[in-house]
Amino acid sequence: MKYGIIQDFAQEVAQYKDLAEQGNELAQFKLGECYKNGRGVEQDYAKAVYWYTLSAEQGNAKAQFDLAKCYFNGYGVDVDNAKATQYITMAAEQGYLHAQVMLGARYRFGKGVGKTTTRRYIGSPGQPTAVLARRNAVLACSIITVQS
Repeated sequence: MKYGIIQDFAQEVAQYKDLAEQGNELAQFKLGECYKNGRGVEQDYAKAVYWYTLSAEQGNAKAQFDLAKCYFNGYGVDVDNAKATQYITMAAEQGYLHAQVMLGARYRFGKGVGKTTTRRYIGSPGQPTAVLARRNAVLACSIITVQS
């Protein structure tokens, strides 16, 4: 029960599925989350990846981020650093903070990407992606510290 409302996750999944099959990118993302977390359905990372992919290809930054994590960690797919980097970059270029931080860390430590890069971050002329992401990481850590 959440906020005094009994949640029927199976009904939630059915509603998402109807919309997702019609091409709704948000419903596709939400359905992917249901499969990833086993909420209203049996947990199935391969199905989560399927729905995340459909949503990500329509430009959903959160789906791109979660799909990248699946490829980085091998959830429902074989580990594929190239695809993971592709999706994490797509999300970062849309300004998704978590993706910027993850991408910056990957560049800094050479995880799935070259350790040094001349790639420039869209929206911040002259700023290397790793520098911008590290700044975002510091900001995110300071926000978390203040709120703790």
